[in-house]
Amino acid sequence: MKLYDKNAVAKFLDMTPKNVERLTQKGILQTKQGNLYALAETNRAYIKYLRDRNPESQEAVDLNEERAKLTKTKRLNEELDLAVKKGELHRSEDIEKVMTAMLINFKSRLSAIPAEEADKLA
Repeated sequence: MKLYDKNAVAKFLDMTPKNVERLTQKGILQTKQGNLYALAETNRAYIKYLRDRNPESQEAVDLNEERAKLTKTKRLNEELDLAVKKGELHRSEDIEKVMTAMLINFKSRLSAIPAEEADKLA
């Protein structure tokens, strides 16, 4: 088995030699003879470290958890639809139309105020 120094390992893992030292100090990477590394073992150890650090990136999906999320989302969607039908909730398009009409009406009333009256109001 061929052994490599920290510079070669750093280049292989696309990191700095300082990071290789840090991972070695943490016990993630193991040296063989002095400060030399077995490239295959080091690569596996680094991949394991990355997987352990971010377990959500794994492709293993908990089917029950995903079903629960889907059920919750469907229930929330149905509750919102019911609230709209009951008149407890309004669609954003309807609110936008009403507010636009109200602001246009307000603007036209403001522009109808004579200039000398506007000075008194300001």
